[in-house]
Amino acid sequence: MESNMRFNYLQRLVVGAVALLLIGLTVMPAQAQDVIWERNARDGALAGTPSWMDAGNERGIAFGEIDGQKVLIAASRTGGNNIRIMDADTGADITPVTFDLSSVAGGLFQINDIEFTDDGKIVVSNMTLDASAGANPFKVYVFEPTGGAPIATFSYNSDSAQRFGDKTFVSGSWADGTFKLMAAQQSSNPGSILVVTTTNQGTDWVTERIALTAETPANRAVHANASVTTTQNGDLLINGNGGLVRRYSSTGVYREGQDIGNTGSNSGVRSFVVDGVEHVAIYAYRGPVASDPQLGYVDIFDVSDAENPVSIAQSPKMSSAASGNAVSGDVEVRVNDDGSYVVYGLAATQGL
Repeated sequence: MESNMRFNYLQRLVVGAVALLLIGLTVMPAQAQDVIWERNARDGALAGTPSWMDAGNERGIAFGEIDGQKVLIAASRTGGNNIRIMDADTGADITPVTFDLSSVAGGLFQINDIEFTDDGKIVVSNMTLDASAGANPFKVYVFEPTGGAPIATFSYNSDSAQRFGDKTFVSGSWADGTFKLMAAQQSSNPGSILVVTTTNQGTDWVTERIALTAETPANRAVHANASVTTTQNGDLLINGNGGLVRRYSSTGVYREGQDIGNTGSNSGVRSFVVDGVEHVAIYAYRGPVASDPQLGYVDIFDVSDAENPVSIAQSPKMSSAASGNAVSGDVEVRVNDDGSYVVYGLAATQGL
């Protein structure tokens, strides 16, 4: 049986002849889809936008597990700094774990993105337009999933005015000392990736920079609302408003002819592998053409042929009314043991 795909960004995709309640979808390969859950501003949505979402204050989501339950969490600044927790299978709000964010300070946004480590720690980061300013460093906070105050904090000041924290990408285990965080530094030429590691649970932090290199200045740049993820072979995929997703080697060398996407109106990006096939999920806020209204959605690509990415599915739009805040969104992926996968999306202000 071909691998199926559940699309809980607000839809589930199933490949081939899997017997489920599905609606036909004309794409290559032939697929079908249905809505699993949604909480957004689209006319006719199963549920409305959460009351805790407002004014672009929610820009990052993460999938993981808390106390044995699969959850989707969001970094939220509505009503103060909060970590919102939802049931990953239904979207329902869960009685919150109490996180102490009283020590969070600095940056344009004190919290902005959120991630899980491989061993379940929660990683929250701020967003700063100028990490060289003493009061506004790029900051990262690590929490136990059971709540409480941060168990570790990382603070970084750059040597010049640089923007960090629109999105982060976290991999590795906190407990095993393999923790790694990546953050794209927005710049016209050249951009770079900040890499942060610790082998001793935050007692010591090591930073390095990966400078992006390419033959043209445009491909050395990192756009606003920058996002980064790594592929199966260690390549970097970098997304942001104003350009397609671009692929670089692990050392920052641009891979010509391997851009991904239908429009440059993007922000979040995630690479994932199902049954040996590499895929990329992109959060986009216009499309399929650049003149379309600002309505958040997710686009999924089969990139098994890196030079010929194929769009295999798109989610419904998350609103019926355009919003400038939709430029700030995120995408997350959950790969299941049975070969299915779930894609979650967040459009700032417009919903999930």
